[in-house]
Amino acid sequence: MLEQLKNRTRLQHRVAVYVPSTVDIDKTANTEKWVDMAASGLVNLYGGATVTEGVGYWFSDEKQAMIREQVKIVYAYSDDLQGMDGEKINQVLSFCEHMKEALKQEAISLEIDNELYFI
Repeated sequence: MLEQLKNRTRLQHRVAVYVPSTVDIDKTANTEKWVDMAASGLVNLYGGATVTEGVGYWFSDEKQAMIREQVKIVYAYSDDLQGMDGEKINQVLSFCEHMKEALKQEAISLEIDNELYFI
């Protein structure tokens, strides 16, 4: 590690929720409230959040087609992703499951420390 950073705060873990811009797999929708809810949740759990935009491509088993959609990636860094008894990650998982159901998605992507999980 660089000597100049020795006494600085280091947040070594990253958690990111990918918010789709569609409902029912491929119907464009305004999902900004979900972006705000994801950001608010990560701020409450980890102290801050950042949102970036991206484009996602994936093959839908249900539609038997490639889907292209805009996504918002809401992420936070922390030195402790779990919290007491893993409760922090449990809350993130619950949010992803709720968003998946509400937006009628086949899956929601959750990234933790450079590993992607389909929820």
